[in-house]
Amino acid sequence: MKRWKLIPVALLMVTLTGCIQENRLPDQKADIIAEYMAGLVLKYNSYDSSLLPMNMLEEEKTEEVVEEANELTNASDQSEDANTATEQASQNEDNTAKSNESTTKPSEEPEEQLQNYTLSEVIGMKEFAIDYSEYELTDTYSENDYFSITARKGYQLLIATFTVKNQSKEKAIFNLNKREIKYQLDVNSGTIFKPLLTYSDRDIQYINMPFEKEETKNVVLIFEIPQKTELSDLNLIVSSDDKSGSIKLK
Repeated sequence: MKRWKLIPVALLMVTLTGCIQENRLPDQKADIIAEYMAGLVLKYNSYDSSLLPMNMLEEEKTEEVVEEANELTNASDQSEDANTATEQASQNEDNTAKSNESTTKPSEEPEEQLQNYTLSEVIGMKEFAIDYSEYELTDTYSENDYFSITARKGYQLLIATFTVKNQSKEKAIFNLNKREIKYQLDVNSGTIFKPLLTYSDRDIQYINMPFEKEETKNVVLIFEIPQKTELSDLNLIVSSDDKSGSIKLK
């Protein structure tokens, strides 16, 4: 406040000295007055410089750097903690899932081996015993004068013969017309042939033949296969309902 009061006084003195040119002060006195005025100004001046000393600036800068570093460290620690928690939760879920799998996984039971039924068991006629007899390869097959069959060009006939015996002490009819029995010829473990449908009375697929007590007759299955087929392994597969049997022909 005192500083503002001194400013008008100084201006008035300068104005007065400019107007009174006849009584102009000597240079020495003017210097004395100027020094006096400057002293008054400095005496009552309470203004402090707004600039901070260098050491204080460096201290503040160091504190700011430290604070920023601490903030970054805290943020990094929080991020790592969050990642660790997430990984731990994921690992716990995996462990729980594995535990559930190990506790709920059904016990593995050994595969049950399929029973190889006999031809008589597959056909299921207790009065009759059915056995494989032999097979032959031919171009033509005939029975008496009313039935004959010839293989196509490049093919041959495979005739599989079976014996059927009436085991009962009375007459019986060997009838397979209404029985769903499947016959397959497996050649060399992989090539499958189905039997031909014929009008032969002895064709076992749709046979309907009377037997006297303890009588035995021959029945057949007729297949057509390529002539150049190598017959190193022959098996007849017979199946009906839940029963199946394999008969070794060769």
